[in-house]
Amino acid sequence: VTVHIGTALPETDIGATVHIEMHDGRVHETHVATPLGHPLNPMSEADCAAKFRNCVRYAPHQPSQQLVSRILALDVLEDVAQLFACEE
Repeated sequence: VTVHIGTALPETDIGATVHIEMHDGRVHETHVATPLGHPLNPMSEADCAAKFRNCVRYAPHQPSQQLVSRILALDVLEDVAQLFACEE
């Protein structure tokens, strides 16, 4: 594996291109102009919930749907203690 970082990119460029050359000569390349989760390409609530579930899939106890819903509503919770009250 050889990594080449483009130095000619403007600092405002938030995208990335991945270029892979296989030993047999095949080339795979893709470009993402604005990564998922960036303010210009926000994640949906379903994307956020799926990412959270993926991150905790090896945890000893899987979070309830109620916890996921409360995480998605953090901005309106009166007390963050409510966040984990459903998990007790």
